[in-house]
Amino acid sequence: MRLRAKSNGRTDPVRALTAQVSALTAQMEEQWRASSDELARLRDDIASARDSIWASKVVSIGDRLLVGCRHLNLVYYIDPTDRLIGPRFIVDGEYEPATTAFVLHNVGPDDTCIDVGANFGYYSCMFAHLAWRGRVLAFEADPLVHRTLVDNVAINWSEGVVQPINAAVGSEVGELTLHRWINRPGNTGIIPPDHEIAPGFRLESERFEVAMIPLDSLIEHHDRVDLVKVDVEGAESLVVKGMTKLVNRFRPIVIIEWSPYQIRASGSSVDELASLLEEWGVSLHTINNDGTL
Repeated sequence: MRLRAKSNGRTDPVRALTAQVSALTAQMEEQWRASSDELARLRDDIASARDSIWASKVVSIGDRLLVGCRHLNLVYYIDPTDRLIGPRFIVDGEYEPATTAFVLHNVGPDDTCIDVGANFGYYSCMFAHLAWRGRVLAFEADPLVHRTLVDNVAINWSEGVVQPINAAVGSEVGELTLHRWINRPGNTGIIPPDHEIAPGFRLESERFEVAMIPLDSLIEHHDRVDLVKVDVEGAESLVVKGMTKLVNRFRPIVIIEWSPYQIRASGSSVDELASLLEEWGVSLHTINNDGTL
């Protein structure tokens, strides 16, 4: 005998419950996605607001200004007569935002960093707080600016990490003639005073001599070098010529700021610099505004 189920017109209660649970789950997932999207938008709004409401923190101390940085709770003494870096740094609380973002995301706690052309120590102190178990060598050729570098290392409690060095970095051991551009110490370099520092800009300058060393002379004293930042106002080829052994041994990240005009004014060429970099066998990238490559 065969038994047949007879429909009584009513829905299977298990099937109905399953459908209700599925519908409720789908609804909750949709609400979760909407909440996540809203949370992401809120984060972006907060980040944007934080940038737009940055308030400059500036105090006059003696003949210098003490300026707060928006990153890592750093503070810096700067020369109030500086017309190159000071004005934007005071207003924005940072300098070179793209390079700053790259540094913040690529320096680790044990790294060894070399700052060539350290100026008043913006990157040197930043390196020190990021590579707090590592080491920072900060080269600043101008003795007047070097004093400010030393003070900024001290007020940011970085003496145990940063070694400020009053010397130029070049292709060999020797002496280098530099020119200090009045009211633009960030442009101090090898470009002689008979050249405009940029098209249409000719400023007063002071000549001075300073000791020069190549970075290759450091390799016997270090077991690692992770990042080198070079900002030397036209002398890039000199620095690159003197660091090939270091690059080949440690393969560090190398950040180079360069200006075609300044390179030509210093007696070199962009082609020469490019050829020297090609010899390293490295990949060349431009840092984007958000700090990515």
